Amino acid sequence: FRPLMKNFRKHYILSLFTQHLMEFKENAKIGIGFVGGFGGVAEHVKNIMKFSRYPLIPIYPPHNKWIQKYTYLTIWTNLDPLGHMIIGKNKNFDIVHVHASPYLARYTSKHRGKFCKRYIQTFHGIHLRESFPNKKMWKFKERENRILIESAKKADAVISVAKWLVELLERDYGLESIHIPNGVNTSDFERVNVKEIENIRKKYNLPEEYFLFAGRLHKYKRPEMIIRLAQALPDKKFVMIGKDINRYSLQKYIGKKLPENIISLNIIPRKDYIIVMKMCKVFILPSPNEVFGIVILEAMASQKVVVAANSAGPAEIIRNGIDGYLFEPDNINDLEEKVLKAWENPQLGENGYYRVKEKYDWGVIIKDVDKIYKSLV
Repeated sequence: FRPLMKNFRKHYILSLFTQHLMEFKENAKIGIGFVGGFGGVAEHVKNIMKFSRYPLIPIYPPHNKWIQKYTYLTIWTNLDPLGHMIIGKNKNFDIVHVHASPYLARYTSKHRGKFCKRYIQTFHGIHLRESFPNKKMWKFKERENRILIESAKKADAVISVAKWLVELLERDYGLESIHIPNGVNTSDFERVNVKEIENIRKKYNLPEEYFLFAGRLHKYKRPEMIIRLAQALPDKKFVMIGKDINRYSLQKYIGKKLPENIISLNIIPRKDYIIVMKMCKVFILPSPNEVFGIVILEAMASQKVVVAANSAGPAEIIRNGIDGYLFEPDNINDLEEKVLKAWENPQLGENGYYRVKEKYDWGVIIKDVDKIYKSLV
């Protein structure tokens, strides 16, 4: 009996120690940033904070416009005398997980030791020359690329949100990375009721059926493709939402009057955006160099048929003719053909929903992120 009790005590003490060790690991000091803003990266970071089993500490970007200009200026030099003030009082992190920000990536890689013990960098994309025809703008974006690559080479782990990005970083920069895709919280798009839909329809004066575009007013996103579609399909309604997507800015962008069948909403609250997405009949993403496209996942989670450019990111998600349609980039005739097919085949949206639920829900993806945190604590 005594040997049995001795053995029991030994295993009991060992189990308590193991439990204590796990609790310690899950309470490790992990910073993540920058946190806030709009768009896919902001949602990605927000969902990691929401779903991770680790209590992540947000690192916020500077909100003062002069400090923001200062951080852009430091991109051109290695001097950053105000860095500690901008990042704040947070230091001595076990891990810092940087997303997309060249400024925070460089600061973190330069101040390891005081700022953090370990460093993770996630690539949400890399600037491509064809996306920036303006030479001065490209020079700046090329500099951002260089900072992100140089910083990532000092990181303990590098993550890429798309398979093609993994291949590009290794081929062009000799940088190895782990593929963990963008995700979506599918439950956000499952909890919409009829009353909410009617309230949003009245609030924004939306039609019963419409095509939807969501993205900022930038050549990269190809908003002009939506305008050309609206001109070609005057009997269909088009809703456009995103930063600077208003009637005045759109007309200035294209240099002429907008078609009457376009409704522009600019930036709207997240909860409204989810319902507007849920209400649309077809979602269109015309950008030819989309890295991966969280907005595609959101549309599929809403059981909507997605039409996107047949480029690296969308082609990883959409199976053409099965759960959406891919069109030849910048080909307006092919785009028109595919959006009309999508309009007539809404059942493909259900296929997309099940694909996203299985492969891209944050409940699935966060496990891979937490494995990296656990390995580095």
